[in-house]
Amino acid sequence: MQMTDGAVGARQSLPGIIFENMADLKVVLVEHAPGSLAVLKEALWNDGLEITICSGGFDALDELGSQGADLVIASSAVPI
Repeated sequence: MQMTDGAVGARQSLPGIIFENMADLKVVLVEHAPGSLAVLKEALWNDGLEITICSGGFDALDELGSQGADLVIASSAVPI
């Protein structure tokens, strides 16, 4: 992973960050609604990301504490 000032070549990027390989990203997806989960999971897996799915806030905190993550995507209505 490299920091960048916004110059993006053929590499994938998030604002301010370039990833040589999107498969290097570990994503924690926190979602309890099956419909939303299916759409998000498919979109992220199609990009080749490593995804951990958590159904609640405490599960996500446990995952982050033990494994960490590069990116967390969470619903604003996830039960604890």
